[in-house]
Amino acid sequence: MIFIYALVGAIFALAFINPFPEAEYAIVIILAGYSTWFYWIVSQVLMGTKEMQLEMDGNISTLWQTRLVLMMSMYVVFITGYTEVFYYCLPYILMGTAGDIFATAMMSGFIEFRNRDED
Repeated sequence: MIFIYALVGAIFALAFINPFPEAEYAIVIILAGYSTWFYWIVSQVLMGTKEMQLEMDGNISTLWQTRLVLMMSMYVVFITGYTEVFYYCLPYILMGTAGDIFATAMMSGFIEFRNRDED
């Protein structure tokens, strides 16, 4: 998630300098790249060439900071008129948010995960 800092910088630039099309282009390119990368990984998992596993050693604060930056970027994409990119990135944001809610519930202890073989 190295481009998160670039997204934060572009959002701040748009907040203080409007219009600033270079920042808009940067946000659109980074979000479209993240979404394409996500869709590629999902297709690889569905084809069976890649395996997914749960990581329970993450930091909840960092997880939600990243999600908030991505949601702010989606808002910027929507209000600047890039509706095609907005709808292209929307499933990535929604599935990621659902996954983050699930991961937060597991890390907080609200949901338990146990292997069926242990029963």
